[in-house]
Amino acid sequence: MLYWGEREKQESYHACNTSRWKTENEGVNDTELDETSVLRKPKPAKFLRYFPLVPRLKRIYMSPKTAKDMRWHDEVRTKDGKLRHPVDDQAWKAFDDKYSGFASDRRNVRLALTSDGLNPFRIMSTTYST
Repeated sequence: MLYWGEREKQESYHACNTSRWKTENEGVNDTELDETSVLRKPKPAKFLRYFPLVPRLKRIYMSPKTAKDMRWHDEVRTKDGKLRHPVDDQAWKAFDDKYSGFASDRRNVRLALTSDGLNPFRIMSTTYST
């Protein structure tokens, strides 16, 4: 659950009453505790890392060196018909054919989402993962 907006002050998930905070001293050895441990701000059980994409891409293109690197797939790569980069794949070419306006500007960026160990069907007893 994302504790944001109207749920910002909520202390637990409303469906199962799970605390949003790590339990007291979770993952800490007794030898690491001190008198100030009780006074510390609670730590979230999980957190979301968010980075705004558009400002980051703008900063990348502000530098001539990184801007050149971002255009590498169009300007520098070896075009010999061998699969050396995702740009050489049929999926990339099909995307370029379908969205020719987007593909015509070599500065445009294609993004991919990857995950290690995602179990899409929630079958935890199987060794299959994506």
